[in-house]
Amino acid sequence: MQTAPGHRRRFMITVDGLRHEVIVEELPTVDAPAAASPATATAWPAASPATAAVQGGTAVPPVPAVPGVPAPGVPHGGPAAQAPGAPGLDDGWVPAPMPGTVAEVRVQPGDRVRRGDVLLVLTAMKMENEIPAPAAGVVKAVSVAAGATVNSGDRLVQLAPEEV
Repeated sequence: MQTAPGHRRRFMITVDGLRHEVIVEELPTVDAPAAASPATATAWPAASPATAAVQGGTAVPPVPAVPGVPAPGVPHGGPAAQAPGAPGLDDGWVPAPMPGTVAEVRVQPGDRVRRGDVLLVLTAMKMENEIPAPAAGVVKAVSVAAGATVNSGDRLVQLAPEEV
């Protein structure tokens, strides 16, 4: 069911056995500029199954980034900020996306990784979260060990860009 921007819909949800009435307002879509600069570009992950389920099986595009406001759940301004070797981007360090405890470190300095390879496993809220390499490269440094507690944004692994 398509609705117009500004249109409100009411939903009844149950959380931990308690029923809550929620009013959701449809927001207007914003077209992305044709050529965004690296400083303003934000790559978004695909809609989660939970998002698709809420929308009746239809994935809804995420709300575009607002200048000066960090994207929710994305440390340091977006995945582009995690790309190793990018100019002015924290020297290739992969930050912790959430607070937790390092359960397992799967790389060591000198290892070559491809984009998506699991660097380490972080336990948060009793769930194991695999932390992937944001880009291909060589591991320069690992600043954590199994059992270490980290906060959101802490440096975990430093990657050097792989020479092509």
